[in-house]
Amino acid sequence: MGLEMLNDGELKEKLYKLLENKCYLVVLHDIRSAEAWVVLKPAFPKGKMGSKIMLTTRIKDLALHVDSLGFLYKPVCLTEGQRDRGTEEQSWELFSKKTFISKNVSSSSYSSFPQDVEKKEKLGREMIVATLK
Repeated sequence: MGLEMLNDGELKEKLYKLLENKCYLVVLHDIRSAEAWVVLKPAFPKGKMGSKIMLTTRIKDLALHVDSLGFLYKPVCLTEGQRDRGTEEQSWELFSKKTFISKNVSSSSYSSFPQDVEKKEKLGREMIVATLK
């Protein structure tokens, strides 16, 4: 029987048996409600020492509900009009390094770029900001 034919309970049981007595890392991305976690949690056995479940969410209270003693990390994001200019510049610097891998580029060295670099920089910043909305 294929996985697509199993109901939620059967899927949880199958996953539990698969992970039982194994060391595992599971990443659950963008969990949006405590109810979702309550449904998913029984599918994960305690596992061997070192097993981890990493959960991402934008809701701090949800993260605390899942594990009040867990590690909470809130990334600093680039936002338009941000007062902390250093953070914005660091974000742009990282974006530039990842985007222009073949060129050793920083926000202050544009000599190897065409004249429309300001337009490209503006577009890049808008793209980063748009992903945060």
